[in-house]
Amino acid sequence: MVGWRVVNSVEEYLDWVREVVDPAGNFAFRGQARAEWSLECGAARRLSRHDDMSSGLTERDLQEKFVQYHRIKLIRPARNYGFGSQQGRELGDLEILAKLQHLGAATCLLDFTRNPLIALWMACENKAEHGHDARVVAVNYSDRARFRELGQIEAQNKDNLGQILGYFAEGTRSSMSWYWEPPLVEDVAPRIIRQDSLFVLGHAVLPEAGTQSAVISASNKREILEALISQHGLSSESLYKDIYGFAFANSQHSGLQAIAITRDYVESGREAFTQENFEAAIQDFTEAVYLQPQNAATYCFLAHARSGLGRSESSVPQLRDAQYRDAIEDYDKAMRNLGQTLSPMDQILRSSILHNRGNVRAALGDLVRAMEDYTDCIDTESNSIPSGGTPHYNRANAYFKMGKWACAIADYMESIGQGMSVRDAHFNLANTYIRQGSYREALEHYTEAIA
Repeated sequence: MVGWRVVNSVEEYLDWVREVVDPAGNFAFRGQARAEWSLECGAARRLSRHDDMSSGLTERDLQEKFVQYHRIKLIRPARNYGFGSQQGRELGDLEILAKLQHLGAATCLLDFTRNPLIALWMACENKAEHGHDARVVAVNYSDRARFRELGQIEAQNKDNLGQILGYFAEGTRSSMSWYWEPPLVEDVAPRIIRQDSLFVLGHAVLPEAGTQSAVISASNKREILEALISQHGLSSESLYKDIYGFAFANSQHSGLQAIAITRDYVESGREAFTQENFEAAIQDFTEAVYLQPQNAATYCFLAHARSGLGRSESSVPQLRDAQYRDAIEDYDKAMRNLGQTLSPMDQILRSSILHNRGNVRAALGDLVRAMEDYTDCIDTESNSIPSGGTPHYNRANAYFKMGKWACAIADYMESIGQGMSVRDAHFNLANTYIRQGSYREALEHYTEAIA
């Protein structure tokens, strides 16, 4: 292939390195036990081998599954097992992945080294692959057309993995990747130093464009390994020090359960909501909004679930009000994600958001802002969005609490005209007439309520 050269000894390999390396650039090397293997990260290999639910998915679905694999199979369990901190500091998501990668876990990180001899060792060391040609890949990570540095501040952040992995997913950046110099995480710091490590990430498979490769024939692997041991002091003992069961349990050869994506979480959340299992619904919808933070409907579902949990905790005002406040925040996010130009379905969703946010605000005693939401909902409804009079009925209840009897009467009457439950509307309307001193009218509507 173009840019590939066969080498038969350590000396020929070093000649290739001297020809490939541009003194003005910064180069890193990766050894692979088989020459034909693509530059595919361990996570992608594990998913392709063990996740049989990926067929038929769109590129966006696959990207979500790739992110979720790291979050729910690696990062969360690692934190739960106590692997997520160092000297009192909580590690970022990528720092945890770097720790696991060095111990054998299948992650999004592609191991490179600045030491070409170490890369040669990595290409030849796997005895199970001694019957196959190997290769070492060289990349110039200072090439700004192909690589961008991932800083330590980003690497130390939590919950930004989806943004990092999706940054080069499409468009003009699709041929670019991140390179990252891992920090000296205490458990694997000796290994990072010995291997002079550098990580490349951003794609399930690193684009081959711009790379150079040296192919090591299978017949020369053993002799090259012996030369690296005797002449250059490389060995398994000098390069590897520690192995954790958790990392091995997540290697590319390990089994894998199904990875959920947005639609799975939404379906599960809606089912839990229907069963009034609001805590489970909140967990599912929270995962869904992480995966699609611009989806207004998903934020609306999450807000509904928080509101439902608040109602179920009505005996504990502090817990109830906390859920209501969180629900309002999610309704606000849903509104912001709707944008300016609304489709008919968006119009229905907007009406639902306004109405339900008004209900939550009323439950918190914020009647003024609840009235604003109800009024906005009523003003923007059309004949294609049948409400059954509910927004008018709830606004009437708010007017009643504010002592605005005439306004309450008008809305109760409107809600009855639009098909609101006759008994409730007539009963509340009668109560309003009592407050106004209109006893004859009150009697008429009490009679309607019990008819």
